[in-house]
Amino acid sequence: MKINEMYDVLRDDIDLVNSSLGIIKKYRLFYTTSVDPDYSYSNGYDGYAEKNYYFKGNWGFDYDFFKVFEVEIVNKIFVLDEIKQKINSVCPATKAAFSNINSLNSDDFINSYFASNPHKENLSEFDDCIFHMDGNNPPYISAMEIDAIDNNLSKIIYSGSYYSTGMDHGNSDEVVCELNIVGAKNHQPFYFELLIEAYALLNENNFKMSCFMSYAALESYINQKIYGQDTDERFSDKFKKAYDTVPGLTTHETFSKLNSLLSDYTLVRNTIAHGRDDDEIIDNIDVDSAKEMYIYVSAVILAIENGFQKLNDIKLHIKPKKKR
Repeated sequence: MKINEMYDVLRDDIDLVNSSLGIIKKYRLFYTTSVDPDYSYSNGYDGYAEKNYYFKGNWGFDYDFFKVFEVEIVNKIFVLDEIKQKINSVCPATKAAFSNINSLNSDDFINSYFASNPHKENLSEFDDCIFHMDGNNPPYISAMEIDAIDNNLSKIIYSGSYYSTGMDHGNSDEVVCELNIVGAKNHQPFYFELLIEAYALLNENNFKMSCFMSYAALESYINQKIYGQDTDERFSDKFKKAYDTVPGLTTHETFSKLNSLLSDYTLVRNTIAHGRDDDEIIDNIDVDSAKEMYIYVSAVILAIENGFQKLNDIKLHIKPKKKR
């Protein structure tokens, strides 16, 4: 297989590249949601009258994620406080984890429950503590959407409308939203953090800086692999040493073909770093070349970590053949 053939197969499936590396995945999480109305947008407080009250809020994700890329609201439920004790009674891991922690919301217990019971698909055994919003009997969330994902402040910003009477506001029941989140978890190796930054820049159409960060991820990975920070040693020599950590791998296709492109990508990196904005190399950096550099760095990591000998091995690892 030629490298360009691998690029052609994977260029539109960067999400599969990320999944194969284990750095960016889809997660199912529950977040307690503030529906405290903004009366200035809701024409005031109307006591017993039923109407839409508008709210805004945010979920902080700095504890869970390094970066978030997509958020989907799957479900919205009312949860009684009793669910905490019920989860503790059936989930010893949750009870032990939270035994000395006060003032936790229901979402902490629900997320811990599913983390300890990954085979569970729903909260059916706690139905007596949950009220589903059917859109017929107030109160319920009549509309809700994600307004923005702020990775700088680690916040998911949302807004919506809460159909209720004013008397429903401030009760002790929690509104909990079930979310599908595509994101990168915290506490990943530094080279993966750099690669995730490259992916974020790619999504922002900042192709030059995406290429630069992809190369930085490659440098970080190679240095980590050989425990070497010797600035006098040529990077091409370090690259070979990293392959040498897998006996015999330098004699195979993944080394010879990926190594043959190293000088080209080093030139791209250096051109960006030196700020030559009118350089022909800079002018030719587009979405495809940024994706290819991202795939290249991912392929190097996958080849060394898995001992892959052929480019086709990498391709099949990322994008297996569909079973008939």
